[in-house]
Amino acid sequence: VSTQSTGIKMATKKIKAASPDPLFILRAHSQSVNSITFNQIPNYLFSACTEGKILVWNIENRRVVQTLNNSHTSSIIKLQSIENVLLSQGREGCFKIWKFENFGLINIPLQTIEFDPYCFCSFSTLNLDINSNDYNSLIVALPNEIQGQIDLWSLKENKIIANLKPNTKTGMVMATKFVKFGEDWELICGYEDGSIKSWSINTRESICETKLHSEPITSLEVTKDALNIITGSADTNINCSQINRQQKSIFIQNNFELTKGGISSIQLRQDERIFITAGWDKRIRVFDWRKKKKLAILKFHNGTVNEINFAHHNKSMFASCSNDSTIAIWQIY
Repeated sequence: VSTQSTGIKMATKKIKAASPDPLFILRAHSQSVNSITFNQIPNYLFSACTEGKILVWNIENRRVVQTLNNSHTSSIIKLQSIENVLLSQGREGCFKIWKFENFGLINIPLQTIEFDPYCFCSFSTLNLDINSNDYNSLIVALPNEIQGQIDLWSLKENKIIANLKPNTKTGMVMATKFVKFGEDWELICGYEDGSIKSWSINTRESICETKLHSEPITSLEVTKDALNIITGSADTNINCSQINRQQKSIFIQNNFELTKGGISSIQLRQDERIFITAGWDKRIRVFDWRKKKKLAILKFHNGTVNEINFAHHNKSMFASCSNDSTIAIWQIY
């Protein structure tokens, strides 16, 4: 019987495309994996967990090739791989530099910096000498026990060379990122009160500031031209904003509203075609940066997704890590 003759309207259900699966899963941690970073050598990945343990992975054969037990005495907040060194930050208030050679880490750190442990903000790095691969040329931004203050450390001098502190009450520094605009280096800081501020490294003065979120800013990413910022927060918004240095302000241009709040990590791919976010709601979201459009939601993890990191050797590959103690390797676009 035709629906036309009976007058009955047949309801059609839209079938949603299934979330793509990861390429594979890495399992060796027994607790929350807080940070991951790819090495410049293809197929090598570092991971760190709440036990203070660092693992070195060969993702080609999907095996752990080295374990550094007790690399930190408490939870590791952040890892970053730069050339032949690995940088790590622990909750106990130690920033460490590890030598990577012969496909492994030397188990005694090259250098250790002790700083304020009562913070949620992970470090950022700036290489003032673009022609040097030596870690000693790095400037590291680390939070201070004074609320809102960030300290700039010279690894070569092993001391603080500058302090950046707002004149107004912003709460703690929550996220940072070094960028270059023209001839000047800047440090973009996200704060506990939901505001964001850009600091000149040369003059140590604030360039512009705006309140972008109603809750603490938990992650941020900046485009290569230093004109656009993507911010995530404990609220339900992901904001894409533009910096106007002449007006000394930052304007929200696009906004993505989430059902559940909380963004742990944001990464813009090197070609700046897509960016990815890691959510407290166990979801990974993929966005088209140029069109400001959501492309996909990736569902695998059973806990908060803590961090995402793109591979150096393959722009379409990235890794995610979670409170569920797993690391997922993904391939997209």
